Amino acid sequence: MRPELFEIPGIHYGVKGYGFMLMIGFLTAIYWGSRRAAKVKANPDLLLNLGFVALIFGVLGARLFFVIHYWQRNFAGRPFKEVINLTAGGLEFYGGFLFAMLFTIWYIAAHGRVGASRALAVVWTITTLFVLVCLNLALGAQPPRSFVLLGISLVIGFFVIRGVWRWAIQVGRGQPASVRMYLDIIAPSLMGGLAFGRIGCFLNGCCWGAICTNPPLPHAVQFPCASPPQFDQWTQRIATLPASMIYIDPTSGIAYPIPRDLLTMSPEKRLMGERGYEKAVEK
Repeated sequence: MRPELFEIPGIHYGVKGYGFMLMIGFLTAIYWGSRRAAKVKANPDLLLNLGFVALIFGVLGARLFFVIHYWQRNFAGRPFKEVINLTAGGLEFYGGFLFAMLFTIWYIAAHGRVGASRALAVVWTITTLFVLVCLNLALGAQPPRSFVLLGISLVIGFFVIRGVWRWAIQVGRGQPASVRMYLDIIAPSLMGGLAFGRIGCFLNGCCWGAICTNPPLPHAVQFPCASPPQFDQWTQRIATLPASMIYIDPTSGIAYPIPRDLLTMSPEKRLMGERGYEKAVEK
C-alpha cells in the first residue's frame, strides 16, 4: 500500500499512487488503441480524441455517482467545495464507465452528421459552463480577490467554451465513422486501463475484501497500520488498535483512529499545515 508514491522536491507535493496509475493506464490505452486503429486503416486521431472525451466524462460520471451514493455520509451539510474535491478521493467505476461510453458512442456517431454534432456541442458547452461555475464556487474567495478570479475565469471560460463548440461542430463535417468498429478497437484498451486502475486502488488501500485469517489463505494481503482497511475493521469492531493511535474528540467524546496520512506525513508538510492553521486562527 503506497497512497503517496513520492514527493516532488522543493514544493513538497506528493504524487498519489492512484492518480499516477490512472495516468499510466490512460496513456497506455490511448497508445494501444491508436496502434490497433492504424492496423485496420481506421483514424488514429479519432482514437486520440475519444481518449480525452472518455477521460473527461468518465471522471465527471464517476464523481457524480460517488456523490450520489455517499451523499448522506460524506457531503450532506458540508461546503460545496467538498463535492468537487477530487484530491480527497471518491470515484465510482460504474458512473465513469456509463458516462464515458455514452459520450464515446455519441462522439463516434456524430461524425459526418451535422445534427448530432450540434447537439453534442450544446451538451459539451453546458457541461463546460457548469464545471467553470463549480470551480468558482469552490474557490470561495473574498473581495477583491473574488472579482479578480471571476474576471480571469470569464476570460479563460470564453476561449474554452469557444474551442469546445468549434471542436464539436467540426465533428459533423468529417467522414462518417462506424460505431461498432471503433468500439471493437477500444475494448481491449478499456480492459487494460481498468487493470492499471485496479493497481492504483491497491496502492491507495481501498477495495479490500474480508479478513482471511480463518482459514488463512496464501494470497491474503496484510495492510499496514492506520490504513483504510484497518480503519474499517476497527469501526466494525473486528480489529483493535493501541490507545496511542486513537484520537478522542474533546467536544463530542467520539474516538477516531489517527489517519495514516497524518502519521506518514513528512515534517516539512506537517509544518506547512500548522502554519496554515495558525494563519487561519489569526484571521
